[in-house]
Amino acid sequence: LGKGEPGGLGGGEFLRITGFGVFQYVWVRTGFAVVGLVAEWTGNMEEGVFRWDKLYLWEVLIVNASQSWALYCLVMFYHELVEPLSDIRPFFKFVSIKCVIFLSFWQGAFISLAAHFDMVQATETYTGEDIEKGLQDFLICVEMALAAMIHRSAFSHRDFQRGGPLMTHLRKVGGHRRSAKDAMVEMLPIEVVSEVQEGIAARASAVAGVIGQRLKSAEEQW
Repeated sequence: LGKGEPGGLGGGEFLRITGFGVFQYVWVRTGFAVVGLVAEWTGNMEEGVFRWDKLYLWEVLIVNASQSWALYCLVMFYHELVEPLSDIRPFFKFVSIKCVIFLSFWQGAFISLAAHFDMVQATETYTGEDIEKGLQDFLICVEMALAAMIHRSAFSHRDFQRGGPLMTHLRKVGGHRRSAKDAMVEMLPIEVVSEVQEGIAARASAVAGVIGQRLKSAEEQW
């Protein structure tokens, strides 16, 4: 992994960087969900209002940057594994999942931006905010119906049948089916969190060392 070009990262380093790039979005999105509840309660959220003193603008900017980084890491991860996983059609699975997660957010941000510039007009029975939220909800309902049909094909039960693509791929690479418990444990980002903690601790130690040396030099000068 990560050695496709001269100077490429080693497998472990590549997995660590891409893993962190993906899981940082989980932390950022969860953090803004919690902060958004507090901001909504205190009147500092105002969804759809693009003002520097409101949380919604910062949420759109930061979450968008986080999503872009995560999507870039996922594309790089897909690029490295597309050939080994060609038997199980990874592109179809990748696109069907990521479009649901990322495009729905960008769609909501675009609708809010359109409402901000008065491209969404109020009517006699509905306010601009009602139309904005209703349009997003309606589009999500339509898109999820389409996504469900796509997912039925992308993640077909036939992959898991004897002679199916997944079973064929496992036999080819010498793998085997694992229990549901083992699969759940492996999906937890334990190693990624541990490596990030170790990296932060190492950097904190280095910074503390530099500060200590400068303080010592300052004391000697005095």
